Amino acid sequence: MKIKMTMLACLVFTMAMAQSKSEWKSLFNGKDLSGFKQLNGKAKYTVKNGEIVGTTVHGEPNSFLATEKLYGDFVINGIACAYIIDDMTPEGFIALQVHAISNKADEGKEIHWKNIKIKTTNLTPAPSDNIFVINLLNNNISAEEKKQGYSLLWDGKTNAGWLSANLSPFPAKGWNIENGELSIRNAEESNRNDGGDIITEKEYGAFDLQFEFKLTDSANSGIKYFIAASPERKAGLGPEYQILDDAKHPDAKMGAGGNRTMASLYDLIPAAPSLDPKAARRDRVAIGQWNRGRIVAHPDGTIEHWLNGWKMVEYKRGTPIYNALVARSKFATAKDFGMAPKGRILLQDHGDKVSFRSIKIKEL
Repeated sequence: MKIKMTMLACLVFTMAMAQSKSEWKSLFNGKDLSGFKQLNGKAKYTVKNGEIVGTTVHGEPNSFLATEKLYGDFVINGIACAYIIDDMTPEGFIALQVHAISNKADEGKEIHWKNIKIKTTNLTPAPSDNIFVINLLNNNISAEEKKQGYSLLWDGKTNAGWLSANLSPFPAKGWNIENGELSIRNAEESNRNDGGDIITEKEYGAFDLQFEFKLTDSANSGIKYFIAASPERKAGLGPEYQILDDAKHPDAKMGAGGNRTMASLYDLIPAAPSLDPKAARRDRVAIGQWNRGRIVAHPDGTIEHWLNGWKMVEYKRGTPIYNALVARSKFATAKDFGMAPKGRILLQDHGDKVSFRSIKIKEL
């Protein structure tokens, strides 16, 4: 069966398949395109041998053969593939997509669909199988995330669980909590005192840290981990997930080989270049909009940096390569840099306005 489906609706991917066959309805009658309408582009859709055939047309945008009927909760194939939580449109059409093509030589290629069935009644959620959850609700932990071991590292409302980096109380000024956002105020704001970096009250060893961040123009910040803070040390040293406006902040051109750019292991390992030039991974960071970051610290010392769904950095603490990178960096004189078995997590105040939300963690 050759199937490529784009479903523009509130998809429920995790429904069980153990229902009677009589509850399944055909979206396609096998004879004509009754019940469908074409949207956007003008790719060709025809019916041949009981199949819907979509044919590419050069110069046309993405084309969709969409159901006239709208759907909310439903099953397509009963195999859990993704887990997405949002508060968007609760129902919509289901569409078969023929993608736009840029090369004239690709015109005339076909995509086939058949046996398209749907179930909309007596739906029973199936086990999630620990599929990674994309939760787009702000500062929210879903039941499935709780089951998997995640909790909010910041509650979205107060400074509970956070301190100044010198272990004094949370800064009275310099950080702002409003509308579910934790923000560093700009140095130019008249009511700002230098809040300084903030750290978690708790120490973490192996963990999976997820967060959303929003950069202002030319801003610089970062998230550090395995921080051993003390009253004498205002900003603890530790590995840093760089958060930066690469296009405008001068730090992006410093360091070595781009190792101070967005999502890099700051001053040690540059974020991976795109394997596909069209992907432009760093360009996916939208200034003034929310982006998704992730740091995974595995029990064996392997660390991953993720940015908007792309793995940007992977390294292992304590290896000869890691030690050599530290030796040539600005942290060369720091004893056992990044090697603490556990430490605090730090949000950096670099004097620029950067906002955070939906900060959650799972201890591994």
